Amino acid sequence: MDKSQTTKVIVACVFLLIAGVLILKFTGGSAGVTERDMRSALEEMPVEDLISMRQALAAQVAEANRTRTGEKSDILLGFEETLANYDAILDGRGVDLDELGTPSLAEVPLRKGEGP
Repeated sequence: MDKSQTTKVIVACVFLLIAGVLILKFTGGSAGVTERDMRSALEEMPVEDLISMRQALAAQVAEANRTRTGEKSDILLGFEETLANYDAILDGRGVDLDELGTPSLAEVPLRKGEGP
């Protein structure tokens, strides 16, 4: 390879590198889902779907609290916070949370359309 071809290859590699960085910056990057995004998505959900998600999480939290020994894990604390968020949204929509109660894990269907 002569000098002009080597220069062309180097310039082409530099342009490809710059193009790759620009593509990552404008399309990929760290544009993750924020807590605000999750909250607005939950607020837009139908009440029935939100209730089923709340019931499943409530059953899991109750079971974890029943069977755990020692301090609560960060995951369990996060689940309890999420459950409180569900309750706040449902309460804002006029759902009686005392009427919902907390089901056992056996009473909660694992998949949509599946019975307990």
